[in-house]
Amino acid sequence: KDQLTESLKRLEMQRIDCYLLHNPEYYLLDAINRGIAKDEMQGEMYGRIYRAFVVLEQEVKDGRILSYGISSNSFSKNSSSAEFLPYEDLITLADRASEEVSNETHSFTTVQLPINILEQEGLKCAEWAKENGLRVLANRPLNAEYKGKMYRLADYDESREYYHHLNELLEICDNEQLKPLYNLFEELDASKHKFGWI
Repeated sequence: KDQLTESLKRLEMQRIDCYLLHNPEYYLLDAINRGIAKDEMQGEMYGRIYRAFVVLEQEVKDGRILSYGISSNSFSKNSSSAEFLPYEDLITLADRASEEVSNETHSFTTVQLPINILEQEGLKCAEWAKENGLRVLANRPLNAEYKGKMYRLADYDESREYYHHLNELLEICDNEQLKPLYNLFEELDASKHKFGWI
């Protein structure tokens, strides 16, 4: 509720069309690091999602959101992965949450996940979502996580204006007050070769 209130203030809006829970599987990553058993962490994960869904269903009832969903990188993991977030039960959780706040039907409408030429495991989730009438949003279409590394799947030429803007920034920051920014720009420029693009 607090985060929705703050978002609405920043956006200067009364209502959000679709509110996404972002990467709830961070709990799973933490639980894996703490050595929690898979069944226990899955149960806790579902409990957390259910409690969030109850609040979101109430927010739908109160008119501050029209619908909600989940954005998860784990939807695109193999189901045998400890980081995989099982999605098949999400509609059941949404149904239960809507019943708890006396909504006629649930307002769980959207999943967002990485789908690209390297991360295709998420197509299973996308198919499930479509079969269940959910909207599917693809994130990372031009970047991919593959074998523990991140890859840029599209490239573009170095900006011709890059050095013009860099020099302009360095000139503006070449004084005692802005020296930390000057140093930061120099460091960033010195490490740009580590990336395939600027």
